[in-house]
Amino acid sequence: MSVYKQPKSNKWWFKFTWNGDLIRKSTKQTNRRVAEQMEAAYRTSLAKGEVGIHERKAAPTLADFAPRFKQAIETECANKPATVSFYSAKLQHLLSDPILSRLPLDRIDEDVIDGYKHRRKNHRSRRGRPLAVASINRQLVDCR
Repeated sequence: MSVYKQPKSNKWWFKFTWNGDLIRKSTKQTNRRVAEQMEAAYRTSLAKGEVGIHERKAAPTLADFAPRFKQAIETECANKPATVSFYSAKLQHLLSDPILSRLPLDRIDEDVIDGYKHRRKNHRSRRGRPLAVASINRQLVDCR
């Protein structure tokens, strides 16, 4: 059982991981034994599917999400055409990467971004020079 007291409180809480999600709730109890029983009952309810936690929808890939993102930018920044073109250009760079564009959004983490940076270093600028680190970082600045 994983019950604990919050600092400056005499109420018991429980915390555990269920299917990769952290579950943390107050029992609103001052008795540890009652709190442990409440945690056990909550776990049982989870196992039976009675708590209302449903399976998450699969996250879309970057390529699948891109049109929605582009439409949102065009709507939000309708009076700023330079901003719309900036985001469109940066999005095209991200979509041109075969690895990044095929990954679901919830799997894009620091390691994936580092791999993207490494692959982009091999590209050339308009002037034929290798891309600067600042240029690559600028492509990513609003994607974090």
